[in-house]
Amino acid sequence: MFLSMVKSEMNGCISTSTSMQGVRIPSYIAIDEESFNREYWPKLESAIKVILNKHPGQPFDLSFEDLYRIAYKCGSQNYLETMFHRLLEIVASHMSSVLSHIEELSPPKYLQAVDIFLAQFCQAVYGLTSIFSFMDRSYVVVRFGRNMVSVLNDQLTEMILANGKVFDTFQQISDGNLEMDPQIVMSVVKGLYAINHDFAKMNMTLFSRFVPNVSPTYLENLPSIPEEYCNFQKETSQNYDHERIINKRKVDEISEDLDECRKRIAKPV
Repeated sequence: MFLSMVKSEMNGCISTSTSMQGVRIPSYIAIDEESFNREYWPKLESAIKVILNKHPGQPFDLSFEDLYRIAYKCGSQNYLETMFHRLLEIVASHMSSVLSHIEELSPPKYLQAVDIFLAQFCQAVYGLTSIFSFMDRSYVVVRFGRNMVSVLNDQLTEMILANGKVFDTFQQISDGNLEMDPQIVMSVVKGLYAINHDFAKMNMTLFSRFVPNVSPTYLENLPSIPEEYCNFQKETSQNYDHERIINKRKVDEISEDLDECRKRIAKPV
């Protein structure tokens, strides 16, 4: 499984300078590990937690431009993998905490809490991908052949399936043993379906009420969708690598020309 591969791995330049809240980030000075852990990562970590905990619909009191610059600066100095795995750890810890906290609620209140949680998650994914877009296209897509949205959705999928209470509640509704506000049920069903179409297989009867085109025939064709998506991402990754090689060659050629010019200038007449 993809996330298992990621978890196993976890064991194992701009010419100008920018500033954020009084911290100067000169691009020409390398960021050592101590500086990364002391000055730069704490700002990104704090922003990640703010984004994850923000109530759906509330504005973010963050400068996404400054955060992107910090993430780009760190990523351009070989901290892409570190940031990626730390991001997954924080997101996983947050989701596990929320799901554990709401598990003891009564079924009606639980489903309402899940509805808010899913909206919060989708909002957070948008914010996180905005900050870490350089890491997404330069590391996640290239290394794993898929984007960060897909990775985070898979992470949530695993946790929801492992928890199981959402679909136990759905089964009670389908069996007529639990009455719920149809609007809440529809919102949760559509939210889950947007994250992973395979969730429909867990309760086709309920999903077919609220999601168009969900039927046994449609569900039989679902396994082909991830394969096509992965093929597309693989092609994207290959194209990215090809362009990067070409750009590197151009940079090398320009560097050689500059060296030659310097030699000519330095050569006495």
